[in-house]
Amino acid sequence: MGQVVVELLGRRLVLEADYSQEHMDSLVALVSERAKEIDPTGAIPEVQRAILTLLNIADELDRERSQLAAFRREVAAKSSFLLEKLSSYGYAPQSRSDLQGGG
Repeated sequence: MGQVVVELLGRRLVLEADYSQEHMDSLVALVSERAKEIDPTGAIPEVQRAILTLLNIADELDRERSQLAAFRREVAAKSSFLLEKLSSYGYAPQSRSDLQGGG
């Protein structure tokens, strides 16, 4: 674990992190961009702006996770359907590589 230095919402922070400076800089850029979307003029107090930014990013993460879960369910359902069809034609894959053309 090393130290990284970031400036976020007007504050310079020295953090202990397992990430590179470049990765942390990209995260800071994302958070800063979102904070400016919420309050382009800087009129909202810093703590409130930080909390609103956090909540917006958490909401987006939650929506993305829900979409991913729905996608996984859809893939599983379609895969089951296709496997049943293959099975009805007498094809029964023995391993994952059979499904990927390796067997």
